[in-house]
Amino acid sequence: MIGGVEEHIYQLAKHFLHDNFQIAILTRQIEKLPSLENYEGIKIYRYRPKLHPQLSKFFIDPYSIKKTSKLINKITPNIFHAQSIPFMSLAPLYVAIQKKIPAVLTLHNYWPVCFFQRSYFDNHICNAVDETACKNCFSSYLPLIGKPFLTPILWKLWKRSLMIKREVFDRIRAITTPSHALKKSLARIDIPLSKVLVIPNGIDLNKFIPDLNAMDFIKHFKLEKQKIILSIGRLIKEKGIRLLIKSMPIILKEIDCKLVIVGGGEEKPFLTQLVKKLKIERHVIFAGRIPSVLVPQAYSAADVVVVPSIWPDPFPYVPLEALAMKTPVIASNVGGLPEVVRHKKNGLLVRPYNVEELANAAQDILSDEHQAQQMGSEGRIIVEKEYTLSLMLERYKQLYSSLVK
Repeated sequence: MIGGVEEHIYQLAKHFLHDNFQIAILTRQIEKLPSLENYEGIKIYRYRPKLHPQLSKFFIDPYSIKKTSKLINKITPNIFHAQSIPFMSLAPLYVAIQKKIPAVLTLHNYWPVCFFQRSYFDNHICNAVDETACKNCFSSYLPLIGKPFLTPILWKLWKRSLMIKREVFDRIRAITTPSHALKKSLARIDIPLSKVLVIPNGIDLNKFIPDLNAMDFIKHFKLEKQKIILSIGRLIKEKGIRLLIKSMPIILKEIDCKLVIVGGGEEKPFLTQLVKKLKIERHVIFAGRIPSVLVPQAYSAADVVVVPSIWPDPFPYVPLEALAMKTPVIASNVGGLPEVVRHKKNGLLVRPYNVEELANAAQDILSDEHQAQQMGSEGRIIVEKEYTLSLMLERYKQLYSSLVK
């Protein structure tokens, strides 16, 4: 699977390889991939941890300690950079610290403070490690017969894992997060925020060029002469796409438009039925997964991109990519989204779960072409100043240099 974290690691590795660094990546064994691979000059080492991925959230895997120790003794790294490692347990990071190798940890989600990594449950955003809330969350995922005795056991294990994380994190030289929202969450487990550095994700502007000819995308989905609302990403409940669909009947009272939903996922059957129930099939297109070459065209074709998340998304790429294409964004005012989408400057922020507010925001942008163009232009300026790939890489280079001085 290739997602935001994998792309982030690849960009770092590729850049620093060309900057006279030697790069080695340690990761999980997946299917039939080799245990050692040389990919574009990057050595990739893989092994299969003995501990189950869910148990690795509670314990440090002894087998992973052994495998990591052997590899570190072999390649003798100057810097150890860990990236969102819950399924490998803390073992690799623990070994690096034990061997006194300068270590940095980059977080991409809420795994240090939330078992399910989302900091969200049952339409509620969690702002603390709370016994009652955590037990309710654990309980909801357990079989009925096991709830009474397994829930308190999981809570005790989770508290123990939080203590271990604090001990390990205290010995890390630096922690980085892509957003201030994610940084702030670490205060829940008493991590000193002075040690946490915010380095926003960056995108390659050479891949996102404004005013791109989008006729291939438009013709393929028969969108000629249409106002277009675009949603792009995995179809899961947390993304809030069902709220966007529910807003469409309100939007259509004022503006004739099409909603194009790009992506696939477990929510699609429900969303398809919801569209039928609302009788808006003529105005909603499920585009599915599209080739990467068409993604910039999708942004270029859209009049507005909507990110209606109901979870505190730490730092999604979609609004960055849309703004780089000069397309205004409507986003929920949660997580890291308001750090990128500046209300009434490059888009509009709405309260999560508020269908009417979401619909009004879409009507506002779709009905005022001049305002939409101004927001799009401002969005591109902000991305160029704050969220380029080159800027992100330079910040990591400065961090690496500080670690080896």
